[in-house]
Amino acid sequence: MPLIHRSVQKRVKNKKVFNITKRDNIIKEKTIDSSYFRLLNEKFYTKSSYEMKKIIEENPELFEIYQNGFCLQSQRWPINPITEIIKIIKKWYDNLLHF
Repeated sequence: MPLIHRSVQKRVKNKKVFNITKRDNIIKEKTIDSSYFRLLNEKFYTKSSYEMKKIIEENPELFEIYQNGFCLQSQRWPINPITEIIKIIKKWYDNLLHF
């Protein structure tokens, strides 16, 4: 008796199964990246700037992980705070010109 039943073997040969596996791997990677981001973000809030600078210098890949995580997180925000700040500054500037 084979270790894998024939019906399962046929499905495994089907490309859709492999696409799901790729998708699952991508989701898993994003979840891990998000977890690393949250951990690093917590470190940024709880450690001094000096300590974090030293950690990042010793492990430069951590900055890339943090940056990627930040980008993923910011894509989920309902509004981009930077855009809102720019709008406020432009409004202040326009008011100063007309003052």
